Amino acid sequence: MAKNETANASVDTADKAAARAAEKSERFRSVAGRRTGEALESIDSLIGCTNKSNYAWTDDQAAKIVKALREKIGDLESAFKGGKASGSTL
Repeated sequence: MAKNETANASVDTADKAAARAAEKSERFRSVAGRRTGEALESIDSLIGCTNKSNYAWTDDQAAKIVKALREKIGDLESAFKGGKASGSTL
């Protein structure tokens, strides 16, 4: 392969890599935005469960819910930093 052909092949590869990175970034924005909205809606729904006029719950039950959510947020932070999520649940 001649020098010019090698340079062109390198440019093509770089262009493809840049296009792929842009696609992945756009997919992340789309999926993460939707999933974040769903997570926030779920938390808002849980907030509705705090109305003692409609629900009976103990401090222990509330603490378990809050603890589980905090653990999941920790998992999320770790995953974005390159760590591994623990998969904790209620």
